[in-house]
Amino acid sequence: MTANTPDPVDLAIKAVDEDTFTRTEDGTLIAQSSSQTVIASMIRALGVTPGNSVLEIGTGSGYSTALLAHLTGPTGNVVSLDVVPVLTERAGKLLHTTGYRHTRTLTGDGALGAAKYAPYDRIIAWTTPEIIPAAWITQATDHARLVTPVNVAGLSKTYAVITAQIDDGRLAPDDRVLRGSFVEMSALIRTDWLVPPHGVDVQCRNDDGKPWWLSARWLNDQATHAAGGALLGKLAAEGTRSESPLAETDDPIDFYAWLLANRPAGLTTACLGDPQWRIGHTDEDSAAFIPLAGRTPLVTVGSQNSARTLAPGPSTGGMPERSAGASYARMPKRLRQETG
Repeated sequence: MTANTPDPVDLAIKAVDEDTFTRTEDGTLIAQSSSQTVIASMIRALGVTPGNSVLEIGTGSGYSTALLAHLTGPTGNVVSLDVVPVLTERAGKLLHTTGYRHTRTLTGDGALGAAKYAPYDRIIAWTTPEIIPAAWITQATDHARLVTPVNVAGLSKTYAVITAQIDDGRLAPDDRVLRGSFVEMSALIRTDWLVPPHGVDVQCRNDDGKPWWLSARWLNDQATHAAGGALLGKLAAEGTRSESPLAETDDPIDFYAWLLANRPAGLTTACLGDPQWRIGHTDEDSAAFIPLAGRTPLVTVGSQNSARTLAPGPSTGGMPERSAGASYARMPKRLRQETG
């Protein structure tokens, strides 16, 4: 694509009415809707061309399905899977009504793919698998492209998006990691969105039934599990709120990316009884967490060790290049180091 050639994804976005798919008749936003910016960046990385056969995992509102169908054109096809029947039924009707009849929406476990309609030139997921399913690899053509969120730090909610090529049944990730965090893949319809289906090390609920949980590598050891439970209880009973160490001009997502790329010892994710999750640091004597939305405060308990770890300065190396772009750019090297 040259500087004068229109971007096919931009053209698709102009052609497909987002609200038709992402909002109900009364204007309510469909809960399973991703931002247009994230959708566009991932579809652009997928590199769909006319005539491609595409497997989509996570139908949601059907908006991304329509964009993919626009890009494949009538000579291609899109097979979209979701575990929630009401979503696939709704999306299927909308897609056919809007002219995208070369699409199929199926209800089922995305980890199994859709062998009946394989092979696929392009595979994209809007939900995070615990590991990349073998079915996606076996149902792909040679030189197929895959774009999917993955876990990059081994903790709950430490996700980013990778791009890869599939050749001879093998996955070859590119040197690129994209911003994006999606719900965990599950074969079952989920009702409790605040507790991830895997990766939580210790958890409890308060008197109102709201969940509190921690996910940290140091909690994987049975000998430290009790200490983690005690720390969580202390957070619930004695946690204090104070000013965030981030400046008003700082983007919490940039800090999140920096933490994922650098992985300080004690890196921890958590839910602290409210409808959002946080990232921070813990050890047996302390905890400190920063939310990833809004200007809500730092939550701490115990000694100042965890709070100092999160504070910009010598303890974090001054957080050089603390931007999401720079941090995501460093992730492929870190992932290669860990996987050998």
